[in-house]
Amino acid sequence: MRYICKGEEPQELIEFKSYKNENWKPSFDNLTPDVKNALYANLLLEQNYICCYCEQELEGYNYHIEHLNP
Repeated sequence: MRYICKGEEPQELIEFKSYKNENWKPSFDNLTPDVKNALYANLLLEQNYICCYCEQELEGYNYHIEHLNP
């Protein structure tokens, strides 16, 4: 497994999480497409387009977040 030095989270994710209240909790399942796209772009840049688990090169759309069970 590769070590990834984490940077700042995307502003879109920060704003999304700020809507948390007693009736609603942010989760991956309710991410909006713009937040999800910003998150994917950020992760790809941080990881230099390499999967941190299997070290496979990520290109096109052959990836998704947490594709292996922990």
